[in-house]
Amino acid sequence: MKNKNGNILLLEEDRELGNVIKNILEADGHNVYLYHNIEDVPAFSKNEKISLAILNSCHSEIVCDTLFNSIKEKTSPKDLKIMITASDIPTISEYNYYQKNKIFFLNKYSSPLKLQEKVSLIISQTGG
Repeated sequence: MKNKNGNILLLEEDRELGNVIKNILEADGHNVYLYHNIEDVPAFSKNEKISLAILNSCHSEIVCDTLFNSIKEKTSPKDLKIMITASDIPTISEYNYYQKNKIFFLNKYSSPLKLQEKVSLIISQTGG
């Protein structure tokens, strides 16, 4: 399913919060694939290009690298952007890791408008 706003892979362990985020993004015209754990994420075909992966927080570089590599194996990694959502402000080492790897960050409990704005900005950088 292709759309003008791009496809989003949403990996959120909290089922209720995942559904809320999915509904907010779909209301803004995005196609969202919601999964609650990495093992459930299928390999996506080239026709289902994922523009953005939104993941709940990673607490160490090793966990993040493993998660990102797993997602990149299942998506189109060339243009894939990654955004981390977390309820806590990133530590200095997490912030440095995000900067080094060009990962976007948004507080998990930001307003729906802030979420829509950030996602639209990121997807516009990928070309949809």
